[in-house]
Amino acid sequence: MAELISDISSQSEYLNYTKTVTHKHSSAIGKLIDLYTNYIKGVEEDVASGRRQAVWTPGTADSVLYFSLGVTPLAFTELGRLGNKEAMSIAEDNFQIPRECCSMVKTLLGEYYLRKDHPVKKVVLQGNGCEPLKMLYDVIEKYGYDIKTLDCGFNINITDPERYENLIRHYIIEVQGIARWLTGHDVDEEKLGEELRRRNRTAKKVIEFLKLKKLHPKYILSLPTIVTIIGSSHYFGKPDEYEKVLDELIDELKALGEDEYTGKVVPIMWTGGRGQLDFSIMGNLPAISGPAAGYGTRVVALIAESDKPIALAVPWNSDIQTIADLKGRTIGLLVGSMTQYYVSEALSGVGLSLDDIDIINLSVADAVTSVREGAVDAGLMGQGRALLLESEQSGKCCFSPTNYTTSALKKQPSNHILFAYHIKIRC
Repeated sequence: MAELISDISSQSEYLNYTKTVTHKHSSAIGKLIDLYTNYIKGVEEDVASGRRQAVWTPGTADSVLYFSLGVTPLAFTELGRLGNKEAMSIAEDNFQIPRECCSMVKTLLGEYYLRKDHPVKKVVLQGNGCEPLKMLYDVIEKYGYDIKTLDCGFNINITDPERYENLIRHYIIEVQGIARWLTGHDVDEEKLGEELRRRNRTAKKVIEFLKLKKLHPKYILSLPTIVTIIGSSHYFGKPDEYEKVLDELIDELKALGEDEYTGKVVPIMWTGGRGQLDFSIMGNLPAISGPAAGYGTRVVALIAESDKPIALAVPWNSDIQTIADLKGRTIGLLVGSMTQYYVSEALSGVGLSLDDIDIINLSVADAVTSVREGAVDAGLMGQGRALLLESEQSGKCCFSPTNYTTSALKKQPSNHILFAYHIKIRC
């Protein structure tokens, strides 16, 4: 067991350290961490012994549906949070997922593969998942997983009452379809009502807990706070026990003296584009995509200028040394993105154009892999990924952040990398 934070080497060790060292003063937090760490394994064991049914789900607001059906929701997001190195290695080695790919997707793939002989084989997805996640589930179907998609829409500035009612009717049909798929019968509205009331009751307790925590911020630190919030969605498969832990946490906080566990801390807020905040800070892409998606956000000020180079990396044994050397070469980049513009500007500076190179449409992750394997003559990527290639001696790079100029790619002292720089967008 790790006694110093420097000894921690895994997520599970960090959770245990939080329980036994950082928060040894709280029995309620110890019980909370136990609920969290035993969640997946405990449910799988119960299913194997026939004590309950379970289904892999996002583990969010949909959990009330599954509890009303007598089916325990197993939140697949927890596989990603508690995933181990073996799962990552399986995704990268067995399934050839590039190491630059989302770690959550890789961990899920590896964990599902490790569980291919486990009893919980049904999975419910929501129709708004990302494409890499959907591809993951296409893969695991081959290992006996039974996958159902819950097609859900979004009420983003829907002003047409008829359209809104159609959306509700569609969602009811989808929910009933999931109920029949899992149990063979429709939703029991009385039981669903009970679960909704439980959800509202625990939500109020979580809010009370957070208000009390604000008065004593050093009593419960960030990790168990996040675990408490996570548990309010699926109760770690044990609704009654989770609610009892919430009551104990609240009682512990109420019993503290006014000056106990107080002091200055850095507040951290997790939120989304749902109107909870008066303002927020974001990068240039969300500042554009948010309004485009109908969230009603707008840019009011530029608070910082970013000099983040995008590197054009070349294979380790490449003879490319200048922009002109790109003529007739194969370049991997995301067509239609700013990287294509960077390359176009750089080529124009030496009398060339995009017609003088052979472009292969690749995502950043695929460009990195292609450069590493020598499948392209060069690839556009962030400087961190280019430096990773150099550390592996599978690619070459150098960098020196500067302001964006008309000559978008600038040769640096080392002859093996060419750089582009983000345009500073002022809105």
